[in-house]
Amino acid sequence: MTTAPSPRIVTKEMLRKTIRSFCDGGKRVSNAQIYDALGMSCLMEKKRLRSSVHDMVMAGEVIKVESGLYEYNFKYRPRKNDSIPKLWLFIRSQKPGWSKVNASQLTCVEYTQTIRYFNWLEAEGYIVRHGKDGKTILYRATDKAVTSPEAPYPPATDRNSFEWEKAVAAQIARLMRRHDPYQPETARDIVAACKELLARFEKGVTQLENEGETRRRKHEHCE
Repeated sequence: MTTAPSPRIVTKEMLRKTIRSFCDGGKRVSNAQIYDALGMSCLMEKKRLRSSVHDMVMAGEVIKVESGLYEYNFKYRPRKNDSIPKLWLFIRSQKPGWSKVNASQLTCVEYTQTIRYFNWLEAEGYIVRHGKDGKTILYRATDKAVTSPEAPYPPATDRNSFEWEKAVAAQIARLMRRHDPYQPETARDIVAACKELLARFEKGVTQLENEGETRRRKHEHCE
């Protein structure tokens, strides 16, 4: 029985260097050229690569000229965000048996951001649960994390699609369904996820309410 080859790991930095080399001097690069340069063969590999290129387009690092054709924005400068590299270094340097609270405290990264990133890492197979300390859930890095020195970043999403918000809501439901909400860490995760949704929608709701109140007053004034 023939075993299917493992998907090739292409880091964001590898992709960036490939696109930059093709686009040097104002040239353009196609998906096909990127596939060939990075040795992409299977459909799943190509799909992941296109997703990574899309993230770079959304961030302004790559300019989409037309479908499957791009230019590199050499004026692009990434926003400084050292939170994810800090958390990733923590994960790779710690022995099995650490918690989200440990990670947040030792890296000085906000707890809400820590659990959001770790939930994504767990879903992607970079970390797994490793028992408990009382009621606190412990974790460890997987082989996938050990063999990935570059910090992985969650994909950029279209804010209008509400995919991120749906994922947060699903996370709350999963915590309520599979864990005891009275456990301190579970309760903290639920509260943090609720705060994320509140921060996302509260401003918009307040604005709509204010606009509605303004329209009501105008209508009363005209009567």
